[in-house]
Amino acid sequence: MARIYSLIFLLPILLSACAEVGTISGGPEDEIAPRPIVDKMAPANGSVNFTGNAVEIPFDEFIGLNEPNINIRIVPPHATINSRLKGKTLFLDWTDTLQPNTTYAIYLNNAVRDITENNDSIIQYVFSTGPTLDTLNHQIAVSEAWSGKAVPSCTVALFDPENGQLQSFAEANNQGIATLNYLRPGTYTLLAFEDENNDLALQEHERLAFPVSSLLTIGEVPFFDSIPLRMYVPLQAPEIRTVKAEFPGVLILGATQGLEGAEVLVNGVVQDAAHMKWLGPDSLMTFIDVHGETIPEIVVNSSMLHDTLRVRTMKNDRLKSVNFRNAITGGKCSPLDSATLLFNDFILGVDTSKMSVLLASDSSRVAYTVSHQFNELTFSFPDRMALEAVQVILLAGAVSTTHGSNIRMQTAFNFPSVKKYGTIVVNTSSYVEPILLLVQQGEKTVRAMFIPESSSATRLEFLEPGDYSFKVIRDSNGNGRWDVGNYAERVQPETVDFYSEPTKVRANWELEFSLIPLDAP
Repeated sequence: MARIYSLIFLLPILLSACAEVGTISGGPEDEIAPRPIVDKMAPANGSVNFTGNAVEIPFDEFIGLNEPNINIRIVPPHATINSRLKGKTLFLDWTDTLQPNTTYAIYLNNAVRDITENNDSIIQYVFSTGPTLDTLNHQIAVSEAWSGKAVPSCTVALFDPENGQLQSFAEANNQGIATLNYLRPGTYTLLAFEDENNDLALQEHERLAFPVSSLLTIGEVPFFDSIPLRMYVPLQAPEIRTVKAEFPGVLILGATQGLEGAEVLVNGVVQDAAHMKWLGPDSLMTFIDVHGETIPEIVVNSSMLHDTLRVRTMKNDRLKSVNFRNAITGGKCSPLDSATLLFNDFILGVDTSKMSVLLASDSSRVAYTVSHQFNELTFSFPDRMALEAVQVILLAGAVSTTHGSNIRMQTAFNFPSVKKYGTIVVNTSSYVEPILLLVQQGEKTVRAMFIPESSSATRLEFLEPGDYSFKVIRDSNGNGRWDVGNYAERVQPETVDFYSEPTKVRANWELEFSLIPLDAP
């Protein structure tokens, strides 16, 4: 990880300064990035009335350069920097004519590395072609729009709103705070982004954040903007993102944008709409009929995309037998969960004479009904609340699928008593817009509810004992999902409120509390 050497000693109240040196990872033998020798720079860092076209920066060890044509640049970008090494000294020069009365910063943006450990650093060298230097600084915080966590190491940049030229940039520290230095009062365009290719230009796939206002005004005094910019992954061009096969008969497709109304062709054959199971707005499951053949081509057509892809398959995968798994890991079903088995093929029919459900405690038979849809086999029990655990036995041929029938299988479902669960009653009346209420344990979302209008009593029942936190998505368009921002249209990502203070749920208890956003009246 890079460290920033701030060669800032330009404010009148400072008499001198030196590089701020930090330790970075790079191995036990050499964990320190190369450090410039400040008092031997020529001209000195922070010089005014600069009229030359060359700079010398000596280092405390031998160094190498990392793509200097890309990673060494001057801001404002009025010149092209040439570089060469001699011994431990870096020589920089240019042939362009700089503008008068302008503060310039030369950035070595991970351009300098030691030759043994490859530890790198970000170095900023500043001078002015006039009698004074611009000395204002502006601090910006950046956090993830979805999680609220600080975003370290992202690039925060200021641009001229008239011509789009870069005016200043900085890298956010571990707390997600970037300090833009050597600024003059004025109006700028502000953008934060993850500069993956180190070109100081936003690419369409890079995460980004921008202020609510299209322009940022820098005043006469240093300023820290404590309201963080909210970084998000931009909506990508429509395409199939993931393909997962569960042989012999299941194909799962995930897209970057909506798949509503999509038509799927496998090996040139249009898939029957009755054999397509929607998993979400951008993912679907379709059921293939290959019987050991390869799947050379999949075509997906929708109103938003047209994509063609190929799936590499092994013969052993395509010849896999029909099998299943519990829809609920471990088969532990709360009163909200169905007792469902998920097959790796499309279910055509069942033979209940080859099925049995037994009480786990004494193997006595349990009354049940069974239904199937797509690849789901669901068992229902007339007196489920009285059950604790059951065993399900499927003899060979109990379930018929596109690629044959099952061999003998056995599984179990457990039904804990309702007294082993707790309830939270949440008051969300402070929200006047539609919201998505997410119930979380750590980073995992265990319950999600769409609340279309203000509610004073939302019951969250059958929660296992433990600590829970909440996340509220202000679903301004009421579409039931979180929408990211749109930089071109200056639309921010939908606001997410975090209630991270843990709420403890106890068995057979009910508790009540309210979720009140910070900006509530």
